[in-house]
Amino acid sequence: MVNFTKPIVSFVLGGVVSAGIMTAVLAIGSAGPASAVVAARHERHPFLARALHGLIFAKRQLAKGAHDFQGHRAAALKLTNKAIAQVRIAIRIDRH
Repeated sequence: MVNFTKPIVSFVLGGVVSAGIMTAVLAIGSAGPASAVVAARHERHPFLARALHGLIFAKRQLAKGAHDFQGHRAAALKLTNKAIAQVRIAIRIDRH
């Protein structure tokens, strides 16, 4: 029997991360270039902050899901939480 768990989890997580990135890209695009410049002056890593917001949005969407997809939604949620933690660490480390 072939184990499809890793490819499916990778596919689901890829979709989640893509959704988070697209959210960040849309937020950047809708804010306009002047807003992006102002935000860049106030934050050392505005793209990490936007990626973090995108991941948090993706986490909320995963948490709302009614179907578990044989445990893959839960696995994607767990990996998204790890990604959020890593981005927060990266932001915090650079402040020191």
